Amino acid sequence: QESCNGSASSKTVTQSHSESRNSSGTFPIRQAALGNDARIRKVTLASANIIGFLESDLQKKMYLHGKYLSMCLLCAKECKGVPDGFSGDRFQISFNAVRQCTGHRAAGVRFGVDLLKHAKQQKLNISVAVTSGDSPCGNMGVETMKKFSHVGSLAAWLNTMQQIVSVYSAGVCVDVSVKTDAEALFFLRTVDFVHFSKHSKTPIFIYEIMDGKQVATEEWMYQLAGSERDDKYRAYNDAVALFARGEVEAARDLLRGFYSDQDIVTKTFIARFERPHYGLNTGMSEVPLERFTTRTP
Repeated sequence: QESCNGSASSKTVTQSHSESRNSSGTFPIRQAALGNDARIRKVTLASANIIGFLESDLQKKMYLHGKYLSMCLLCAKECKGVPDGFSGDRFQISFNAVRQCTGHRAAGVRFGVDLLKHAKQQKLNISVAVTSGDSPCGNMGVETMKKFSHVGSLAAWLNTMQQIVSVYSAGVCVDVSVKTDAEALFFLRTVDFVHFSKHSKTPIFIYEIMDGKQVATEEWMYQLAGSERDDKYRAYNDAVALFARGEVEAARDLLRGFYSDQDIVTKTFIARFERPHYGLNTGMSEVPLERFTTRTP
């Protein structure tokens, strides 16, 4: 009779809640919720963004999702990476997290380059961001649901980095944590930089992978002699560095020789000169990416 009018059920729930509270009256976090293998690991994370995915209708979304999933699985397998999942319009792939991967930073670079190559062959557009560092990861959750996850600043930075790469419609981009491994095989040019707060003095640079330095690079654009390419990208990177220091006019003079209607990255960056403060002292965690900031440096 009590169960019909709800009084017994209410009593049971009340007792259950009371028993689960600790002496301070709060609900304790059970150790089991963290899983048995959750720990900090040195990993490389890659985020592959599907350009145009969000604007597509449902049928096109399903088509693009299937196409990119097949390519991600193929390239990840070849580079010893593990797809972590799909969210919004991007896949995330980890290296040296679930599966041991010696040279995981170089593997992340190879994955991005290979994925971009496959996408171009099928006339599909993607952008890839690659970063590396210490990341808390493992099977996390509660007793009723657990999933292998990455938490903390590295995963958060990857999302911010991917947003920047998407704004520039760049191909494969890396940050300073992967720069040395990428430079061993490819020329790099600086895409952009960010300051995480208005008090930050040191900018965080993001680099796009360009021409290959070794054989088997016929697919890459801007094929020039090695020394000429080296000089070309050094001058471009110097221009962005000048801009990061606030030397706008000097940066403008250097970048004029790189302007091209076909080069979206350069066009987008040069557009900053219409608003010299654009991008300087930008707190990416505080200011929406699409608005950047109107803060005067």
